[in-house]
Formats: sequence, structure tokens, C-alpha cells
Amino acid sequence: MWVCALLCLVAATAGAGDLVLPPGFSPRDLADLAAIVADSVAFPQLAEAGSLGLTGFHVVVAAGGPQVLTRADWWNSDMKERVVGGVLTAPRLLARKGLPKHLDAGIQVGKVFGHRFWGGEVAWGLVEGGALLPAVSLAGSYCRLENAPLALEIAEARLAVSKGFAILTPFASLGYRRERASATLAAPFAGAFAVTEDRVTGIAGLMVGVPPLRFVAEVRRAAATGFFVGVGVGL
Repeated sequence: MWVCALLCLVAATAGAGDLVLPPGFSPRDLADLAAIVADSVAFPQLAEAGSLGLTGFHVVVAAGGPQVLTRADWWNSDMKERVVGGVLTAPRLLARKGLPKHLDAGIQVGKVFGHRFWGGEVAWGLVEGGALLPAVSLAGSYCRLENAPLALEIAEARLAVSKGFAILTPFASLGYRRERASATLAAPFAGAFAVTEDRVTGIAGLMVGVPPLRFVAEVRRAAATGFFVGVGVGL
């Protein structure tokens, strides 16, 4: 099932990028666009908080992004086509692997507006959880969008908690994110500009696990409210 989803992801993201900064695009517009793209590119949680262990892993194909409400002139027709049900779609492939010392490492690759992004994550299981205690972890991630009119870097730290109930595992996290975007703008703002934004993020979600399959969904609040869903396999 997840292989079919991955093939759909590749097909859906093929082709040239449609992120365009038209004449008259201002530094303020740059900040607004950066917030939208950062909400799309940032590393999602889409998993329980407990560490995976040495033999544990999961691979998930996911899609989703922030709600987009802008009516700005620079929001062109090609960009609008990436919005489905009011949500910007940014499909990705996400994988995590358990390491020694209650550590997990994760990577993601995907596309937004037809441009590729990537990211990495390291998580440390602070509390493994059990019959009464929830699992708690601390994670740090870095994501980057390159070879696009907008260059973007995102660094985030996140404290996550989850508690399993049979095949259901609700999870939540609180994070702190720094976003830095830069672009070269045309007249009348001709030149290179950069914007930096710090923000608090929050996530709530649910993982349904029927080994080896896993289905996961989350709601994230950052610059806007975002929605992500994923399907994959894991142990």
C-alpha cells in the first residue's frame, strides 16, 4: 500500500516548479510567503514519542500542509493549483530508524510548489513509557528548501509526549522554530533580502498501528493551522 502511495507521490510532484516572485514582490510579501512555505516544509511529527529501539524503524508517505487564505497578487494560478480543500499539499517520504542510547534518526524528502526540500531529525527518548506513564522525547530537526526562487532554512526543537491504548496512540508536542528565508527581488525592491522569524509550534495527532502497517494524522499550529496525514510500515 505504501509503495503505491510513494509512486503516486513521485507522479504528483514531477515537473517544473511554479514558485514565482513577480515584479513588485516586496520584503513583506517575502515574509508572508516564507511563513506559508515553512509550515509546509518543517519536519512533521507523525509518530509516537517513544524511541524505536535498535531494531525499530518506520517509513511513511505523507502529505499535507497549512491552510492558505491569502488573496495576494503574487499568489498565482499555478500556486493555487497546489491547494486542495484550502490546504497546501506538500507530499513527502519520511523515514526514522532506532539507534543506541534511546536515540532515533529521521530524514524526509519532498516537494512544495514543485521544488524539492529535505530535512533531518534526531530524537532522544527521555521516558520510554509503560502501562501508566506516557512516553516523552526531545527532538531537534533541520529542513531546507533549495534551488527555488525562495531559499529557506528551518531549525526546530520539539518536546513530544504520547500514550498507547491498544492499536491507538495519541500524541502531542510543543516546539520552538526558527525560520530564515532569502530571495533576490525585482524592481522596485531590487536586491537581495532576508527575513527571520521565531515562533512557537504545537502538534496534536493520532497513530493507528496494525503491524506492520501504520496510519497517522496530525494537526499543527504554527504560522497557520496545518493538517498532515500519512501511511506506511514500521516495527
